[in-house]
Amino acid sequence: IDFAAAVATGEFRVRISGMQTAPCKLVTSVDVWESLSFTATAATQLRAVLFWNGGANDVQWVWGDGTVETPINSGQSTHNYGSAYTGPVLLRWRRNAEITRIDMRGIAQWGLSLAAQSLPSSLTRFLAGGTTSSIIGTATDLPAGLTQLNLEATTSAIRGTAAQLPDGLTVLHLGSTQSEINGPTSDL
Repeated sequence: IDFAAAVATGEFRVRISGMQTAPCKLVTSVDVWESLSFTATAATQLRAVLFWNGGANDVQWVWGDGTVETPINSGQSTHNYGSAYTGPVLLRWRRNAEITRIDMRGIAQWGLSLAAQSLPSSLTRFLAGGTTSSIIGTATDLPAGLTQLNLEATTSAIRGTAAQLPDGLTVLHLGSTQSEINGPTSDL
């Protein structure tokens, strides 16, 4: 195969044992998905609002009961379970889509748990609630571009110093007594 010509034209032909096949297309990109995995505990309904930069089909919720939903950008997604659900829930996005905001407040049934270091690097706002939610990590685990962090969950634990928080963070609300940010206010 003449790869230089194939890259230039996007097409090539393959000859096998003297037989010529139809033109073939050269694949120059691969569709890559990234994901954020949550664990839901005894959830009967899950609700979230997402914002992202990208196309309409670049983000999916995999609700864990066999349902896959393509949400509306900046719209609310609500999923009802027939009975209390405990298990994984997955937020998937194409690498070219940047998740900028996740809002999961206002529903106590989330019962989610996740590690702060698994949050998308493009995230600027993360808002989570629910009395049984648990977001665990350190200030250095948070995405560098985060501007708003609102953890209303009583079991969340973010620990570290004010100097370790993302530089552009303008809103910090930690509703848990388990979270601890130390340091002089001059570091904020």
